[in-house]
Amino acid sequence: MILQTSVFKGASLIEGGADAATSINVAVFNAAIGLGALIGGLIINRAGPQPIPNVAAGFVLAGLAVVIVTRGRG
Repeated sequence: MILQTSVFKGASLIEGGADAATSINVAVFNAAIGLGALIGGLIINRAGPQPIPNVAAGFVLAGLAVVIVTRGRG
């Protein structure tokens, strides 16, 4: 939701930017899914499923840190 809001907020500054914003939003969302699948697959292949919860928690904390740091901007 934060990504979508940011993309469309930026697109509102450009005339006709809604179509481009929609495609960027979908592309970034799909890239994130693909990257997550790749990282998860690599971890499982190398270390098994045991570290997955810790790695997922790390990504959640990193995302939370980004939200906290950028919340006041824009």
